[in-house]
Amino acid sequence: MDRKNTLILIVLVLGTLSAGMLLALLSTNYFAPVGLVLSISSSAATIAIAFTDAVKARQAEIQGIEPYEPISGKRIRMFDGLVLTSDRIANIEKQLQLVQGKHEELADRLHARFETAMMLARLANERLTQHEEVDLPLMISKHSGAIIASAWLAILGTTIVFAPDAIYSAFSELNGMLSSIVSGALILIF
Repeated sequence: MDRKNTLILIVLVLGTLSAGMLLALLSTNYFAPVGLVLSISSSAATIAIAFTDAVKARQAEIQGIEPYEPISGKRIRMFDGLVLTSDRIANIEKQLQLVQGKHEELADRLHARFETAMMLARLANERLTQHEEVDLPLMISKHSGAIIASAWLAILGTTIVFAPDAIYSAFSELNGMLSSIVSGALILIF
């Protein structure tokens, strides 16, 4: 747990104790309505945080991955610029040489296109992996303190709603103990 989340947790615990002690000082038991308000507000906060993170994750997914250019199906003209003569064998040899040259050129082009497609596929895979392993956990961890606080308040609120009288009497006793400790310390000092 990082420093920020630890601080949030400490503030929540101290705030909970302080609020409970203040509510116990009142003559009327307000723990049930306060517990209900805590449960509803923390649930709404959790929903809002989860929705915000889902929207950010979707936007990152849409913007973070660029599609690669597919291999085009351009036709290669096989016999452009070929001058034929009256010698059939020479014509066939020229055509075979031209086809062989075009075949090598085509093989080189296809190999280059294949290498480009594989490189783009590797880049897309690396982006997806980074998005899943780095970006999404970072987005979620930014709000982990708020999610922990919201869950703490939901648990606290439902506990208070379940047994408001017991919580009220426990905090009233805690107030009594603290006031007797403080008054005893003041007597010893003065």
